[in-house]
Amino acid sequence: MAAPKSAIKSRSEPSFSISVPSCAEPSESVRWELQRKDALQTRYRLKKKERERLDFHGLAGDVRGFTAFLTHRYGSICRGWRTGVAPDEMGLAPVLQSDFFMAMHKMGFTGNVLSLWKELTHGAKESCWLGDIDHKLQRGLDQLAAGLFKSYKGGARQAWEEVPKAWASRMNYAEFVQWMEEQAITRPRGFAVSERCLFDALDIKGVGTVTVEDFCFLDHWAHKRLKKPLPVQETATTSRWDTVSQPLPPMVKSPKKQTIKDFRSYLETQFGGPGGAGRAWRVAMDVKGRGALTLGEFGSACRAVGWKSDHVELFRLLKAAGQGLVRFRALDPETAEALVKFKDEAESKCRGPVLDFWAQVMDPGDAGAMSRSEFLKDLPKVLGMAPETLLRVFNTLDPTNTGWLAATELQYLETFEMGLADFMADQEHQAPLLLAGPASNAEPVLPTGVLGDFKVPWQVTNRKVLSEADLLVSPLGRQLWAPHRSSRSFQQRALENSHMLKHRWLNETVEDRCLYKNFEPVQTMRSDHSRVFRKKRKDFIFRTSHEFYRKGVNRFRRGEVEPNPLPPDPLGLGFS
Repeated sequence: MAAPKSAIKSRSEPSFSISVPSCAEPSESVRWELQRKDALQTRYRLKKKERERLDFHGLAGDVRGFTAFLTHRYGSICRGWRTGVAPDEMGLAPVLQSDFFMAMHKMGFTGNVLSLWKELTHGAKESCWLGDIDHKLQRGLDQLAAGLFKSYKGGARQAWEEVPKAWASRMNYAEFVQWMEEQAITRPRGFAVSERCLFDALDIKGVGTVTVEDFCFLDHWAHKRLKKPLPVQETATTSRWDTVSQPLPPMVKSPKKQTIKDFRSYLETQFGGPGGAGRAWRVAMDVKGRGALTLGEFGSACRAVGWKSDHVELFRLLKAAGQGLVRFRALDPETAEALVKFKDEAESKCRGPVLDFWAQVMDPGDAGAMSRSEFLKDLPKVLGMAPETLLRVFNTLDPTNTGWLAATELQYLETFEMGLADFMADQEHQAPLLLAGPASNAEPVLPTGVLGDFKVPWQVTNRKVLSEADLLVSPLGRQLWAPHRSSRSFQQRALENSHMLKHRWLNETVEDRCLYKNFEPVQTMRSDHSRVFRKKRKDFIFRTSHEFYRKGVNRFRRGEVEPNPLPPDPLGLGFS
């Protein structure tokens, strides 16, 4: 049943004699009709605002707005097209649709690119060029190129010799106009555009002067538009009296030798400041967690962190500083001492492992995480360590750089430098294999714990079944999860997965930590809210904002609020 027109117009002429507002009336059709009209009016207002914004910046998707954009950004239309859109050096090659869209993205054109493309190509061509933007500029360059080749058969380079120039290699606008008047290139009725527009079309760099290479643009324009042949560029002839001197070889500067301090400063810059070398060691260098690196692993680590200097010499320096091993203590001894001191102080405070210190001091509320600010604020007094030293510890223990520390990440202190003995034993066992070669009869021995009892399908080759002695030498007998078998890409994928899991886990843990630290203020706020927003009746609709609703209804009853009439409807959309 349709509502009467008088009921629809009741919003503009409200009656204050009713006891309840119009939204509480039994008839719902009136309210739906008013909401529909409000939605139409809102869409109309938003569309109008968007159109005004695009028209103001010249980005409505038409050629006029695009030329205004090029003029505003580059100074002239021709310069903007040749610099930002055209794919060739001269700026005369046709532009395809994909190249045009990519150029608009790089230039920062935020208007309707598809509408602009259809207007430039008239919806039929597959490409566009400079002449499709401004036809007057196209006719003006045609007239200038025709007058140039009428006076000079050799083209722009021949005309350049007769241009009156204050500088031998550059020509300004005044000299350009004077040259056209002297050589009678200026047309009696003038060009299709001003001389200034023609000069700006040649001045591709926008510096106010034109070189001979810029002036040769007219040769290419005449070749494209007037079918004139391109003049052959004259090669410089040398006289027999000229002495030809061989160019001196370029001076090669000896590269500066990079030290351990330089490498450590670079890692701290790339990985979060003090202690960043520890984070880089865990994330990008010692990805297998063995505690030390070989020469090949160190080279891969340097490439992973972006270090471009010689890594072989740096490997020797680290090996000498680490007493024969390239380990973290040789790279950053200050952070290594901070980790050891933190572990010792934590174990002495709680008289147990580091995880007991986490449960008793760092996270007594069992929230599971601790922020950087709390770590640097609370622990200096407990452990008696400087905040700068604790910052190095935190950056090393937080490899994901989230600003939050979990309990499981403190286990790195338990395993820190614990795998060095196994690494040295592995190197000692592999040394006879490398020295003896395949023809040796020496029995190879591999470190314990890297061989499996099972046989995977690829252990059986096409020739024979590998024996136990062959399996000892062959890497096929090693477990897939052993550090010796794992590749760097596999370790990087595992690290990325752990990063993703930590970020997901922090979504809920951070909230629990904040509630634990601010338990009393949160409880007070919740009690205040529950007292204010306590519902009166079970069947009351407005359970949280009922008091605000009552006050508004009372003001309508007393006539304190004047109704806002609807604005006029200029488009005839049916607003009353």
